[in-house]
Amino acid sequence: MPKISTIIFAILLCICHAKAQSPYYAGGRSNALADAGLGLKDIWAVHNNPSQLAWLQNSGAGIWAERKFNIKELSSGAFTAAFPIQKGKGGTLGGGLYIFGGTPYFQQQKYTLAYGLKLGKFVSGGIGLHAINTRLSEPYGSNLTALGDISVVYKINPKTEISLLFWNIVPIKISAYQNERLPQIIRFGANHKLSKNVFIIGEAAHEIKKKTSIKLGLETGSGFIISLLLFSAYMQVRKNALANRQIRKFLFSK
Repeated sequence: MPKISTIIFAILLCICHAKAQSPYYAGGRSNALADAGLGLKDIWAVHNNPSQLAWLQNSGAGIWAERKFNIKELSSGAFTAAFPIQKGKGGTLGGGLYIFGGTPYFQQQKYTLAYGLKLGKFVSGGIGLHAINTRLSEPYGSNLTALGDISVVYKINPKTEISLLFWNIVPIKISAYQNERLPQIIRFGANHKLSKNVFIIGEAAHEIKKKTSIKLGLETGSGFIISLLLFSAYMQVRKNALANRQIRKFLFSK
């Protein structure tokens, strides 16, 4: 039987993941830009913003992983793949897997099917369907939940665009205890290309009945294709970071 401290740690992981990682942001570029990924046109749009898939011209696949504070319990990893299926019309289908937690005591897996389509010369829309499996050690077992998101991108001009995404359209119940439900989150983002090599991006994420988090990112480099040659500077302001502080206190106060 796991120790009480292990159970408490698993609960804190759930809180942290629900509060700060609900949309399951993924990809190295998005991660470097404070997870302000709504405006990024790459294969990681499967996880970050399906409406951006509509602007992809080629198929692709990728793998991403991180370990915060070099702690196994705070590990995340993801796989993604995207395939244009309606060339000329901007229809792209994508799929992906996201995993959070690297221990037998807690792990969460998200399976995603996403589709993006051009709705006009300057507008695209997208939809994501997700199956989320949350597993705790015995005797708690696991829970499988399905949800969806919808999104839209509008190009104001060749250098500026705005994005809107509604995560968890219907408030899905995950537990009868205290009528617990997955969070509903509205994300609004804007990005602007200042020059050939300078790109700024911002995003506000508002969880229903909670506070709003604001993310700002600046990217500069010789190009955006080879991410290893990019230098990224970012600033992130989270007003609802209580869960993260609780985890740090739990880990480092001993």
